[in-house]
Amino acid sequence: MEKEKAFLLWFDQLERKDVAIAGGKSSSLGELTSHVDVPVPYGFATTACAYRYFFEKTGLYEKIKALIAGLDVDNSAQLREVCAKVRQAIMDEEMPQDLQDMIAQAYKELGEKVGQADPFVAVRSSATAEDLPDASFAGQQDTYLNVKGAETIVAKVKECYASCFTDRAVYYREKQGFDHLDVALSAAVQMMVFSKAAGVMFTVNVATGDDKNILIEGAWGLGEYVVQGTVTPDNYTVNKATCEIVEKNVNAQDIKLIRKADGDCEEVVVPLDEQNEQKLTDEQIKQLAECAKKIEAHYGCYMDMEWGVDERDNKVYILHRHHDPSGITGCSHCASEKRNHKSSGYYGSHHGGWFFPAYIVHHSGQSAKASVRIQPYLFRGLRHASGSIRRFRSCSYERGQARPVFQ
Repeated sequence: MEKEKAFLLWFDQLERKDVAIAGGKSSSLGELTSHVDVPVPYGFATTACAYRYFFEKTGLYEKIKALIAGLDVDNSAQLREVCAKVRQAIMDEEMPQDLQDMIAQAYKELGEKVGQADPFVAVRSSATAEDLPDASFAGQQDTYLNVKGAETIVAKVKECYASCFTDRAVYYREKQGFDHLDVALSAAVQMMVFSKAAGVMFTVNVATGDDKNILIEGAWGLGEYVVQGTVTPDNYTVNKATCEIVEKNVNAQDIKLIRKADGDCEEVVVPLDEQNEQKLTDEQIKQLAECAKKIEAHYGCYMDMEWGVDERDNKVYILHRHHDPSGITGCSHCASEKRNHKSSGYYGSHHGGWFFPAYIVHHSGQSAKASVRIQPYLFRGLRHASGSIRRFRSCSYERGQARPVFQ
């Protein structure tokens, strides 16, 4: 089978080299499923070929090209208006019937493979420019949790396609020099973990660069509230060599995001007797640490991962693997012009010159918006690891530098 021409591929047919075919997230899920001995919820992914087929069949390329002609992404009102029109244009088009049928059939087969009729799944966007060494598109498109039914899955795949044109994604692509019509999107349809607890973990201390420990953050409910920074999670430090727990910080939690029995998600109050409880058992903490070690060993670099503990069987699952959390995406304009740029943001105490990405606010001598982003949970990781987050004044970054120099 020629992967490049396929409209749909199962996770065990994908590998990390398939970013151009299925995007960063889908290819990563395929790599973990195919080559790493860690528990990953099974699923399939629509491909970049399917995305382009939909756009070509419906004439969307021409429509979008006309809509974005003359767009000034620094004009926030115009950006918001144009992106809304593009997304609506995508949603107004009916997906070709053969593509709809293929997704519906794969969803049916997924249920058969896992022994569940009409299973609940998560539908995750995966851009073909995601997780590249010189750009970070991850998190700029949409994810839909706890959905079921073939018709709904098809609709959510189309919504993922539309989310390729969020204000944030369009702005970032423009600033990074990516053609909006060259980037394609895959939708990963993955078995839903009924997470009673979930979170993230890192194989390197994001504040100090110390790689002797694994840092795990977890909260009650689905992991989105951890990633978004809505709740303050527990954090656990585990010795990487021995998988022994070094430190545990348990934080109170009064709200959580949970799946609803009939689909979708909702925020609820955490019962009083659970609000101050440790979110993971010691055994689950060690199991996650073992998974982190295997993933880091396989990829050969530092990793950050999302995980969940299923309420039905108390098993831990790896939901996604992100790129090296120590990397920084430089500003393409500065890199090409050999310029310095100024940044404004926060940093933790450092060791050995290791730093995390920061928001770029303006270039030396010219105004510009951020072209480097950091997830909210990284800020918490810095706070927990270093004891405090301090304001920095500026940093410079030139071509050839791996990381910025803070002043």
